Amino acid sequence: MTPIRIFIMGPNKVPEKIIFIGTAIDIIFVLDAIFCFYMPYIDNDTRLIVTSRTQIRKRYLNSTAFYLNIVSCVPVLEIPFTLIFGAYYNVTTVMTFEIIRMTRLLHFQVVFDEFKNFSSRKGPINVSVFRMVVILFCTQLFMCIFGSIYFGLSSSSVADICPGSNLYEENLKDMELWITSDNVIVDVMDPTVCESKQDGKPDCNDCPHVLFFLRSVYFLMQTLFTIGYGDAVVPTKLDTEVAVTCLFMLFGVFGYGLIIANMTSVLSNIDVVNMRFRHEMDSLHLWLKFRSAPASISHKIDMCFHYLERTQYGVLDQNLFEGLPNQLTREITKSNMVLLERVPFINPQYRSKTFLSNISLALIRRIYPPSSIVIHEGEKQRELLIVKRGKVDLYVKSCSEVVATLVENDYFGDCPLLFGTSNEVKGISPGFSEILALPFNKFKKFMDCSSHTDVDSWSSVSNTVSMEDPGAKKTAEVSRMQMDKIFSYVFNLKTHARSKKVRNMFEESAEVKVKGLRILPKSPLLVYWDIAAIFGIMFEAVSVPIQLATYTRSSNLASAHGWVFSIHYAFDILFIIDMYLRMNAYAYTTFENGKSQTIVDIDLIRKNYFSSPWYPIDRIAVAPYDVLSFALGHHILFRIPKLIRVLHLPRTVSRLRTNLSICFERSMNEKLSSIIKMFLCSILIIVWSSAGWNALRLKDSGHKSVYWALTTLTTVGYGDLTPKNARETIYAIFIGAVGATFTAGIIANVTSFFHDTDVSEDNIDHKMNCVIKFMENHSRPLEQVKRIREYFEYIEREQRGISEDKILHKALPDHLKSEVLMHITHAMVSKCPHFSNRELGFQRQLMTSLEQRFFSSRSMIITPSLPSDGMYFIKKGTVDLLSETKMGESIPFRRLGVDDYFSEDSLTDHWDCNPYLAVSVTDSELWYLNRFVFYRLVENFLDEGAQLSKLEPIKKANTHSRHDTTVTHGNSGGNSVFFIHPDNYFIQCWFGLILTITIYTMMTIPFRYAFMENHEITTIWLLLDYFGDFILFLDLLIRSFFLAYYDDSHLVTEKERIWRHYYESGKMKWHIASLIPIEVSALYQPILCPMWKLQVWSLFRMNKLFRLLEIPALVTSVESSLAKLGVRVPKNAIRVGKVIAVIVFSAHFI
Repeated sequence: MTPIRIFIMGPNKVPEKIIFIGTAIDIIFVLDAIFCFYMPYIDNDTRLIVTSRTQIRKRYLNSTAFYLNIVSCVPVLEIPFTLIFGAYYNVTTVMTFEIIRMTRLLHFQVVFDEFKNFSSRKGPINVSVFRMVVILFCTQLFMCIFGSIYFGLSSSSVADICPGSNLYEENLKDMELWITSDNVIVDVMDPTVCESKQDGKPDCNDCPHVLFFLRSVYFLMQTLFTIGYGDAVVPTKLDTEVAVTCLFMLFGVFGYGLIIANMTSVLSNIDVVNMRFRHEMDSLHLWLKFRSAPASISHKIDMCFHYLERTQYGVLDQNLFEGLPNQLTREITKSNMVLLERVPFINPQYRSKTFLSNISLALIRRIYPPSSIVIHEGEKQRELLIVKRGKVDLYVKSCSEVVATLVENDYFGDCPLLFGTSNEVKGISPGFSEILALPFNKFKKFMDCSSHTDVDSWSSVSNTVSMEDPGAKKTAEVSRMQMDKIFSYVFNLKTHARSKKVRNMFEESAEVKVKGLRILPKSPLLVYWDIAAIFGIMFEAVSVPIQLATYTRSSNLASAHGWVFSIHYAFDILFIIDMYLRMNAYAYTTFENGKSQTIVDIDLIRKNYFSSPWYPIDRIAVAPYDVLSFALGHHILFRIPKLIRVLHLPRTVSRLRTNLSICFERSMNEKLSSIIKMFLCSILIIVWSSAGWNALRLKDSGHKSVYWALTTLTTVGYGDLTPKNARETIYAIFIGAVGATFTAGIIANVTSFFHDTDVSEDNIDHKMNCVIKFMENHSRPLEQVKRIREYFEYIEREQRGISEDKILHKALPDHLKSEVLMHITHAMVSKCPHFSNRELGFQRQLMTSLEQRFFSSRSMIITPSLPSDGMYFIKKGTVDLLSETKMGESIPFRRLGVDDYFSEDSLTDHWDCNPYLAVSVTDSELWYLNRFVFYRLVENFLDEGAQLSKLEPIKKANTHSRHDTTVTHGNSGGNSVFFIHPDNYFIQCWFGLILTITIYTMMTIPFRYAFMENHEITTIWLLLDYFGDFILFLDLLIRSFFLAYYDDSHLVTEKERIWRHYYESGKMKWHIASLIPIEVSALYQPILCPMWKLQVWSLFRMNKLFRLLEIPALVTSVESSLAKLGVRVPKNAIRVGKVIAVIVFSAHFI
């Protein structure tokens, strides 16, 4: 109020009520200054509460707050001054006290800090949201203060801005002042205007202080938020006023930028943990799709990570404890020592506590979803497994029944770990299970360490423990006893034909038994119900404000029910049914003690619903307020409480996303979910804003109200529709502030969307630039720099910038990584005769031991100078094997494709020189098996190593037969088939031509239809149009029969499969629709209009616009083609170009 008292009211025209309020506030500040002598504080060093009055007083007197409070208390002296001097009270003294009051603004920093500390005691607060609240508060405060100051500055040339209605025309009317230029103020102060208004009901006020304040704040709102209606401007254009206005505009630009930047931070941090998890899952799903992972693996990964999300926000253990000191890690893993003590070999009776502690650090926690295989029967798994949560059912090959169950604290695998034996049982997790695993590689590394003297019987040659060790001996006895019990139980089952199973307290039924109506978590009804709920919420939220505005304009709030109310009541019934189903029928899933369980008990369902955030809102919204309207009227007013359901909208969209994934296995990524929420919220804000304006402006139509709302919310501010009175000004100030936040939110959301989309690409770019800079500074050969650049460009082009190495080694736990690696490498390994018939455990470990390598086109894989020390498998691409002639020339003698292999001899033979060379024909993804890794693998599978050595002569013969053929280009003999390779230069240029024709069609057809109604069709137009049609027809033929494609890295060239692939892609439908010559039909109907008018011609060619659906894919193809040709365009430039193109094309169509 102080700026208003100083700059708008003046010291002599302040009402007594405001003076009384100001005096009361002065007394409050005095009391606050006194209370500070008695307020305890928290010591920053000891973090203890200090209650000593001496220390409190000393700290307060030495603080800045004390002097600030002293200055703030000075205005209280105004009370005795008034009592003593009375009428002689000096105006200058009054102004001095008012200015001193303004120093109290410095208290806000302290107040905000105290409020933040107080809020943090109740729980963690979101710093970005708190900062946003502070910024908005300071912005409103700035508008109030500096709006009042500017009003006083613009009126400083007049002694009295309120001379009275009799003197207004004589003293003010012809002057260039704000109060004479602002039409809203003039309509109230000028008696000749206000007395001639509306039906003889004047609204005159010769000194409207409230209106002065509102219009000044309204002016600042337009300036700061860059709306600029133009109805409140600098009237006199004096240098001082213009300079101050320019400062306001500059401050507005920076302030608005601060709001946008902080809104981006709010959106990024409002649910940062969950958002980060969902974005990581989106990247993981995208990579799994790129790798054509089966649904079973994707589902297993989803279940595992959702379990981690519920227990530790989706963070893997290796990332969770990364960076912790060793002593804290030991304390965390100390509980695992108790579990290890049950294992005979590690029991404290045979081992030291140091040994036990170090082994506990090597344990890895694994999460096995339901139906996961934990123990592989007949394989040398060589892992110690300890059940921490859940259970594992054991099976044997000869029996389909569960023969035993491992429950919490049970263990398995100690014998295979110590002695290298095979598993005799298979273990399956019926629910979620947490398993502590000690992998053999960590155990071997630990045992090979010479500092561990606890075990003298460990053999580094055979990688086994001698039976002379008492712990090992005890392990063998216990293991044999357990297996004897299991096989004795199996024998009894077969002998007595009994189906009895070994049960335990964690046993649960595989089928959910339901009594009465229950909707299970995987029911498709949930998806359709969520969609209906979203429509119902949006209908209520849109319809009620519009009806309220309509009835307010007609002064008919007490009107009878209309037909729209029947729709309202239909949705009421829908939500009543929804509430009933949530209380009685919606089953849900719990995950407790490592067990997944579907809850169908009605009491538990109700308890879960009543404790959820849905219930309080549903209880308010379902109440039958409309019953009162039959007695009291005003039906639409009783619909307002139903709008509380809008709070359900974000949760309902999130729930729809979850249900789509569970019920239909359709993924809606986090970006799309955010866009849907932003779109729905935008609709509501626009509708509500326009409905309020429509209720205030009786002469404006609904369309104009929407127009005003959009120009304000988007801060465009054309200025043709502006406030005309105080009520409209207040509403415009409010909507302007909301609009600034709304626009900032959209900009921040879009910024966040692009940032999230390209964060991995930016990392790839940054890493590439750093590596290349390093190579250049160390004078590395240009060929190496080129290969590095080609590798990163391949990752960006083929894998959308997703680092596969990061996904495999940091984003996936080890057991899931093994399954994914097996999926990727299984086809290559299984087709190799050396490994196809080997023991499954050997194959499994071999597949997970392969190393991915990338070679760009024409890169040497096996060089003349460096002998190969491993075997290569081809996952993608083509490789030529070359032999060197006596003349030193390299001649290709074999071309290898997907799933082929080469250099297998180097696994068993040490090559002094390479018998042949290998070069990549295209960009190739190879998987490499190192000789030393292979040796370590064979050490664990000695039998397999012996069999592989016996295959050596066969292997050499097979090598000879594979290599002793010439390179062929295409199929031989009469089976040669013409096809177009998807990576050759022709098809890359062809897609560029198709994109050019599509853009030509998109630009010319709407333009000719809109503006060329009087133009005749010329030969040039006909040639251009039909040349484009001819090219598109050829494109249809090429795609239908000749354009080969990759199917999981395999090049498909058969015409039937090409046609089927093109048909199933869905593109054929709109390609054929765009080729139909509809314009020919006008020849048979000349009465419609003159055929040879260009406008009509364009109208009949509108079906060509179906090709617009393919523009995104064509743009991506052209970008990829340019990258392959070596044309590198910065991604930011491409991104900006796309946005500008979308804006230009959209404006062209509109």
